[in-house]
Amino acid sequence: MRLCDGYYFPVSFSTLPNHFQRDADQCQSQCAAPAELYYHQNPGGAVEQMVSASSQQPYTSLKSAWRYRKEFVQGCSCKAAEYQPPAGGDKKAEVPAAPGGPSATARLNTK
Repeated sequence: MRLCDGYYFPVSFSTLPNHFQRDADQCQSQCAAPAELYYHQNPGGAVEQMVSASSQQPYTSLKSAWRYRKEFVQGCSCKAAEYQPPAGGDKKAEVPAAPGGPSATARLNTK
């Protein structure tokens, strides 16, 4: 999920917790903007039930949750050319093939 506007998209449709680090790495590599892996149970879970794979913080507690639905956040993008990282960090966007697995849906959260 992009942390700057709360926009999320599937990293893998179904995976296991032991694959969360792989999915988190993929999540980070897909956007130039800062990103974090969030997940919900699959089947039966919903976006409103997503939690951070690293901290268990609920998506709904983020200040940026659903911000992308209300406004366009300049520079908040998964296109490397549109994001200007803070001084000292330059993250390039790469899009690897999406792996699969069974049990939870992992989604990307970016700042």
